[in-house]
Amino acid sequence: MLVSHDGRTYGLGSTTQVVLKPVGYEWEVGTADRASYFPEARFANEDEACRFVLERLTYNPPPIPVHHPTPEEDAESERVTKDTVDSYLKKLRERGFKF
Repeated sequence: MLVSHDGRTYGLGSTTQVVLKPVGYEWEVGTADRASYFPEARFANEDEACRFVLERLTYNPPPIPVHHPTPEEDAESERVTKDTVDSYLKKLRERGFKF
């Protein structure tokens, strides 16, 4: 996947085009979307530029680790939630709300 100048990502199947073009004695890699072009990186030769594009387009990020709370964390979370709701309801009753 290619990460653009503004943090958006583009992978295979995207409507955004990945562009390799010679600039002087270097090769530039960028993204083109509609009428806009955004340069991303420059390389000394075409091979390095192509490897950069291939790596970005085929990158598969590792899965985000999932946190499984312990029973103690679950109990603490439930206690905090209950205390917060009780406090909120108490304030509403003090202001005359009835439910």
